[in-house]
Amino acid sequence: MLGLLEHGCVREARALLEVYAERADVEWAWVHLVQLLERGGEEDKAIELLSRLVEDGIGRYGGAGERLADLLAGRGDWERVMELLRGGKVLQPQLWLAKQFAAAGRLDRLRALAGFEDQSVILVLVEALLKDGQVTEGLELFGRVRECPRPSGALLDLLVRHGGPDLAIEAAIRSAPGGWDKLLRELADALCAHGHRDRVRTLLRERVQVELNQPADTDPPAVLAELLVDHGCWREALKIARHNAEWGLRWVPRRLAMAGNTAQLRKLLDQGHEHAGREYVRLLARTHRMPEALDLARTSADAGLGWADDELATCLAESGRFGELVTRAAGGNEHAARRLVTLARLGKLPDSTGLLRDGLTADGCRVTDHGRPGF
Repeated sequence: MLGLLEHGCVREARALLEVYAERADVEWAWVHLVQLLERGGEEDKAIELLSRLVEDGIGRYGGAGERLADLLAGRGDWERVMELLRGGKVLQPQLWLAKQFAAAGRLDRLRALAGFEDQSVILVLVEALLKDGQVTEGLELFGRVRECPRPSGALLDLLVRHGGPDLAIEAAIRSAPGGWDKLLRELADALCAHGHRDRVRTLLRERVQVELNQPADTDPPAVLAELLVDHGCWREALKIARHNAEWGLRWVPRRLAMAGNTAQLRKLLDQGHEHAGREYVRLLARTHRMPEALDLARTSADAGLGWADDELATCLAESGRFGELVTRAAGGNEHAARRLVTLARLGKLPDSTGLLRDGLTADGCRVTDHGRPGF
C-alpha cells in the first residue's frame, strides 16, 4: 500500500484503501485514506468517510472522532462538534478542547480547563505557556504534574530549550516507565536540535543495555535500532538485532539496502539469507539497475528460492515485460498470475478487458478472476 503511494500510484492506492477502510481490523487504512483525501483537496469526502466510521464505531481508538472534530471545527461547524463531544465520539473531550484553546491562543480558557486536574490538559497548558514565553510559570507547572502523560515532540523541544536535556529525558521516562521507545525519535530530535548529540548517543546506549536484559520474545525495539544506525552506532544496533534474531533477520538487510551497501547484501545472499535476496533485488530495481534485478530474481526463482517469485513478478510488471509475465502465469506461477490480473484490473495491459473476460488459455492454463491460475 505504502509502496503504491511512494511510486505515485495514488489512484491504485486509494482504490485499495477504500476497500480496507471499512474493516475495523485495519485501522491504518482509514488514516492513510483520510490523509490522501485531504492532500487532494477532497475534505468533504474525508468528513463523509470519518462520519461513517465514527457512526459505525470503527477507528474509535485510533482518533477518528478527534480528526472529524478537527475538520468540523476548522469549518466553524461547532454544532456538529458539540454533538460529537456530548455523544462520546471523542475519547478525551477535555484534551481535544484544550488543544483547540491552545491553537487559538486562549490561555485564559486553557487555564480554567486545567483547573479540573486532567494531567494531559495541564501538559497542553505547560506547552502553551512555554511557547508564549511564560517560562517560569510553565516550568513550575510542569514540576507539579503528578503523572506525566505522553509529551508531544514540541513540548520535549521546549523542555530541552528552557529546562535542559535532563528535564526532557525525565519527562519521557515518567510518561512510560516500562518502555518509551515511541518517544525516542522525538526526544532525540529535540536533543539534537539544541546541540546535545553526544547526550543522544549516551541515552541510546543506555537503552541498549535495558533492551538486552529483556526477553527476546518481547516487541523488538525497532525505533531504538533505527536511531542507533542514524547516529552511527551500528555495533549496538547489531547487538539488538542478534538479541531479537527473528526480527533482526529482516531488519538488517533492509537497513543495509537503505544504506546502499550492496557488498554486504550480496555476501548475505550468497550465504542463503532469504531477506537479503529480496532487499537486494529491490535495491537494484530502485537504483535503475533493472536488468540486474531481473537476472537475479530469475536465477533465484528458477533455483526454487521461495522469496524470488514475487519479486520477479513485481520487476516484470514494473519494467513492462508483460510477455514473460504471461508465460510464467500460464505455466502455473501464482505470483505472476496475481500480478497480471492486478495490472488488467488497472487497465495497464494491451488487452486488459479481454484477459479479465476470457482468462489466459496459453498451454491450456487459465487465469481466473480471482488471480489464481486454474486448469
